[in-house]
Amino acid sequence: MRYITIVRPSLAVLVAAIVIGGSTVRAWTVPAEPARQTRPADESAKEVLAARTLLSAGRSLEAAAQADQVLKRQPANRDAADVKVSALVALQRLDEALGAYDAFVTASRKTDAAMLSTIGRAHLRRIARQATSDLPLMAGALERLARDGDAVSLETLKKAAAGGSTATVEAMAPLVSLVRLGDRDAEQRLGRALVSAPPESKAMLIRVLQDAGARTQAPSVAELLSDADSVVRCAAALAIGVFQYAKAAPQLQTMYGQDLPLVKMYTAAALKRLGQSTPEIDTYLAGMVTRGVPEVQVAVADAYQGASASLWMPAIKPLLSDRNELIRVRAAEVLACCDPTAARAGLVAALGSPVLPLRIEAARALEAKGLAEVADARKMLGDAFDGVRLHGAGASVALATAPRK
Repeated sequence: MRYITIVRPSLAVLVAAIVIGGSTVRAWTVPAEPARQTRPADESAKEVLAARTLLSAGRSLEAAAQADQVLKRQPANRDAADVKVSALVALQRLDEALGAYDAFVTASRKTDAAMLSTIGRAHLRRIARQATSDLPLMAGALERLARDGDAVSLETLKKAAAGGSTATVEAMAPLVSLVRLGDRDAEQRLGRALVSAPPESKAMLIRVLQDAGARTQAPSVAELLSDADSVVRCAAALAIGVFQYAKAAPQLQTMYGQDLPLVKMYTAAALKRLGQSTPEIDTYLAGMVTRGVPEVQVAVADAYQGASASLWMPAIKPLLSDRNELIRVRAAEVLACCDPTAARAGLVAALGSPVLPLRIEAARALEAKGLAEVADARKMLGDAFDGVRLHGAGASVALATAPRK
């Protein structure tokens, strides 16, 4: 054998020629593998379109099956996954919808806020429909739906508030939700409830007004800075600071110099929030945030509203590892202004706690502070309890509707 020549024709036929003793002998030819047959992308698109048509016609079960056929071949097909999730939601099979969402995320290696929000809205509607014996939960679901533009939910919330009482925090939940949605009539009604409240309920009502963001009621709250009950005075001072009601600053300064030690702390924090502190008050607060008990440290640090972080952050960050899990959540809330990464990590860790009230607080903080990422909202939606799911649903809708950065 002298040499071997291999010729590569363009039509994928291999020709081997062996030259022996000066004569060329054609030995064999090897045909190429037949081209792999693939389903054209436009065919999958047609199937997805057919599935959407079935979904629009109310044939949700068939739509889910049609979309599933596409997903078996293309598990990362976003349109097919969206149809399947929407169909399962229409069938009220929300756990299966979450499973379909998870399968898409695994296949595509990316989260999808819009798809998850479809499940979030479904949970909000379910909670609003089922939680009639739990007013705060029902009102919270209706509030989030109304903020998302659902006019029917807003009307339902107004009806619940119209027939409710102002005797307990729970009973006032529909009113509080309306105030947060900007309803001035509801805000006035809460203000009237404070004026007419019995002494033992005033501190509670002040806190309700504060949580609702009822700033127009600040003058009524300021009148209670001179209440005989020190608990009421503390609550009023805290609310005045949150409401940024500067007209009450002179009275707060008098209280700081003359009132009880506990009231003094709240008045100092309020003055700091109002930007009306003095060097003496600054020194006092710095001492409280560095040497106080954890509950006081968190409360005082919150009064800084993110300012002068170098003064209070060294004292608050270690509280993310405090033995008290609730203190860890509170510390994370305060840190959200200045170290959102550390704050989110602490709150997400709390979502794994076996203690339900702690999971609820962590979920609330993640939603309220805007720290939740899509994966966090998904985790909350998968919780076994609606108190956590509510915040996961709210976070998912907020993430889906937020302007893209």
